[in-house]
Amino acid sequence: MTTGEVRKCLIEFCENTGVKYTYIANRIEVHKSTLSHFIINDRKVSRNIVDKIINYLKENNAL
Repeated sequence: MTTGEVRKCLIEFCENTGVKYTYIANRIEVHKSTLSHFIINDRKVSRNIVDKIINYLKENNAL
């Protein structure tokens, strides 16, 4: 799964469920600004963070 696909799934998940990005950042133990950079795609984030996002989405049946 590419980072673009993960980004799209994360945005759709938040829009559909109303979950805030800050909540997800806390749950996956990353700073909220790091998650924000991932969402708006203005900085590259590590593969480790992308994997944390993927795991969160899988746990919440979004993937």
